[in-house]
Amino acid sequence: MQKKATRNNSLSPTANWFNKLVAKTRYKEPSKNTGFHLIKIGLTQEKEPLYQKIDARVKAMMEAGLVEEVEKLYPYQASNALQTIGYRELFNYLNKQHSLREAAAQIKHNTKQYAKKQMTWFKKIRRSFGLHPMILSK
Repeated sequence: MQKKATRNNSLSPTANWFNKLVAKTRYKEPSKNTGFHLIKIGLTQEKEPLYQKIDARVKAMMEAGLVEEVEKLYPYQASNALQTIGYRELFNYLNKQHSLREAAAQIKHNTKQYAKKQMTWFKKIRRSFGLHPMILSK
């Protein structure tokens, strides 16, 4: 037995906005696998502000002790789980392949490349909606 959804008039502005978005979608038929109506939503942002946030985040992580964290993980550097952006570059620094300044620059560069790949992938998804984070705060 299915319950019929009722409309709640006391929804937040974000929930009201989301309901309007759902109503406008091309997803009129439920998924054959789940029976649910699916909507893919991703956050979007212009490149320059995003890159500035990446730079600030890497700086904050370095100041918060990322190097010390990686030093503790050094014996496990071959682990697949540690072959990620940030760890990989700092393992190279600890292996004296480049300076700490170069490692930080590489972390920023590799994070920006990864963000760009994510944005490209998201654009290729058919029937998806991109939201700018600021729209949710209004």
